[in-house]
Amino acid sequence: YLYDSVKEVFVQEGKVEQARFSSDDNKTLRPEEQEIVNRALARARRIFNKKPNLNQAYRISAATLLAVHGEEDALQYLNKLTETNDLFTQLTGVASLYQAGKEIPTEILRLGLQSDDRSIRVFAAALSGVTGYRDDTSVLNQLLNDRAAEYSAPAAVALARLGNREIIPKHLSQDFALLDF
Repeated sequence: YLYDSVKEVFVQEGKVEQARFSSDDNKTLRPEEQEIVNRALARARRIFNKKPNLNQAYRISAATLLAVHGEEDALQYLNKLTETNDLFTQLTGVASLYQAGKEIPTEILRLGLQSDDRSIRVFAAALSGVTGYRDDTSVLNQLLNDRAAEYSAPAAVALARLGNREIIPKHLSQDFALLDF
């Protein structure tokens, strides 16, 4: 409803009181839940410690989980990913470091947004929105103007996450242009 079209608002009577949620009640895991977490960490350690060339995607996921848990060798592995010569692998390392709650190298995001490879630019755009990287929003605006949804949609989401509300009218006009009246 538009604000101008609302004349009055009625509040419903007889609201039922609900108990307030207290995070202090749920701070620790029950023993059976802790056992599940320990088994998951043990499995992640086994995957991470296997030969590095088996399946890198599994190894990166395991390293991310272990880095969240504070294991230094997994964190070093993720940092090494950001130092490789393959930009996609570097961006994957940045995403994993972000998920682990660690400091991310923003230079890699800048390089990803300036890449000639559109799929890498889209990956970097999505990471920019998630991580709050605002330095190259002009590239995000260029991706937003792309007619292909697989390029413009991640840019729109990234810009929205960065708080850019100027894209809404433009995005709506693009959506209505696709409709056949």
